[in-house]
This record gives sequence, C-alpha cells and structure tokens, in this order.
Amino acid sequence: MCFEVSLNGQVLFRAGGDQLESMFASISHKAPHDLPYFQVHGLNRPADNLFEEVYWAKQTALSGGDTLTVRVVENATPDSFVVGNYFGTRTSAGIGEDHYCTFCGQSARAVGMLVHKKANICHECLRKYQPDEM
Repeated sequence: MCFEVSLNGQVLFRAGGDQLESMFASISHKAPHDLPYFQVHGLNRPADNLFEEVYWAKQTALSGGDTLTVRVVENATPDSFVVGNYFGTRTSAGIGEDHYCTFCGQSARAVGMLVHKKANICHECLRKYQPDEM
C-alpha cells in the first residue's frame, strides 16, 4: 500500500514501503512571515538495530488556493525516498559498523557514544536527558 500525494492535481510522489515502521504527513506554518509547508516522512527499518529517518517531501512550500490530496493506493510501488538521519547501528560491507545515537541521530564518529545492542546514546543526549539528581 502507498500514499499518493498530489498538489493542485499533479502527482508528486507515492510514499510507502515494506520496511516502514511509521509514516507521517504534516502541514505546518511558522508565523509571522513564512509560507505554510507540508512534509511527508517516516521511519524505515532496513535492519534489526537500524532505523532511517526518510523523506519524500521536506518542507515543501504551499501557497493560497493550493489543493493538497493524499490518496491510498493498493498494489502500487512507492517512489524512492531520501535518508535524513540514521538511528542505531549500520553495518557496511568492508567498513564495519557505524553507530548512531538512537535519540538525535548523530554519528559516533562525530561525538562520543555509548553503544548497546538495542539502543545507542551519545554523550550530549546522556547529559541532556540525565536527571539533575545524578
């Protein structure tokens, strides 16, 4: 199953996929001067310990009078997506494992990281989410 997204009658893309854990569509407006926009994104799970934050549309501008349509399409092939961030552990042939923070998506190569089988957390998130009493 896919979600076909059209703007003013023109199909922009079909979002979906077998490995998607979740998918989100949102319309936002940042006051006072920015135009409204929409985005369609989700969490793809290509491996047990890896999530990818994926996008089909990221902050696509809308104008007055625009018509945005989402249609459920059975037996359709989704369009490809763009990966924004990784969360978890990514294994690459010949390279080994790359670890990403489960909370913010930063690479272990960029920041210090505590690595666990189910979740990874960088030192920045550890400080951010650690109770003051500790």
